[in-house]
Amino acid sequence: MNASGSNPIVYGPASGTRTINGNVTISGNASSTITLKNLVIKGNLIVNTPSATINNYATVEGTTTIQDVANGTWNEFASNNSLVVNDPNGIVLNVKQQAVVKSIIINQPTTLNLEPNSILNGLQVTTADTIVTNNGVLDQLNTNHPIRIDGDAPKTTIGNGAISYIEDAPEVEIKDYVTYEIDKGIKFRGIQARILLNPDQLAKAEAGDRVVVTLLAGEQQITSTNIENKQLNEMFINEFNNEEYYASTLFLPNSESFMTSSWATDAWKTPVKPSGLKVEIKRGEKVIYSVTSSNPLNESFTDGISTKALSWEEVLEFNQQ
Repeated sequence: MNASGSNPIVYGPASGTRTINGNVTISGNASSTITLKNLVIKGNLIVNTPSATINNYATVEGTTTIQDVANGTWNEFASNNSLVVNDPNGIVLNVKQQAVVKSIIINQPTTLNLEPNSILNGLQVTTADTIVTNNGVLDQLNTNHPIRIDGDAPKTTIGNGAISYIEDAPEVEIKDYVTYEIDKGIKFRGIQARILLNPDQLAKAEAGDRVVVTLLAGEQQITSTNIENKQLNEMFINEFNNEEYYASTLFLPNSESFMTSSWATDAWKTPVKPSGLKVEIKRGEKVIYSVTSSNPLNESFTDGISTKALSWEEVLEFNQQ
């Protein structure tokens, strides 16, 4: 379909529903609004209209690919669609109230707005400089890039991307999580998380900010939180491999709980091999920054304290004694 001119354009019947058995491409220099309604497209939809705003009510059984639209906007009113954003010039993508979107893949910087009572089942972000306003429900976020979210957090996150929930949030970095042995008069073997907060980021922290480190182990989430009278500048003081400003915490399989002078850690009564690590900074009850690592557990680690590389099985066996 070739869309041109400055008048609003409507594709689709005034009433009833038209089914198109195949792919649809809309392109051209139209500079107003293009509305797709009362359509079921059995194939894919590709839109390349650099000067037009799109209102989409059509059901697309394949993939809707947004190649280029006006900076103004794509408004998604339909449900059960899968969208891909390839627009290189910036786009505002609005998922409207009551819409339920299967998935969105963002390959170019985008402003995504989830309106109240909207649902997005899966969001994959493959680029930086994406901003999400979430007033609906975001079920799963998959990203290896930093993004900003205003509003509610995703229910689950995948990948190694960092999420800022406010401007100038202190950004903590996950360096590693390793099998580890430490001797404090009593030997402990567990999983040590090593996280970094450099001075520039530490300067953004406020008194009372807390760190929550979550070990992801199957369906389990075992958390370790700095105790309330420990400020972050008292936590990030360790040096590893000649690099400063680390904090670390230890998770013990088959433990009821584990507390040190800095950390309080949940019980890990039915341990399975960890599959990832998440670190959050909380200000009051609000998470202001989070980052997740899906890297595998480092079972080859040694240092001056933990001198023997330990397998997960050796850690688990030690804690079953």
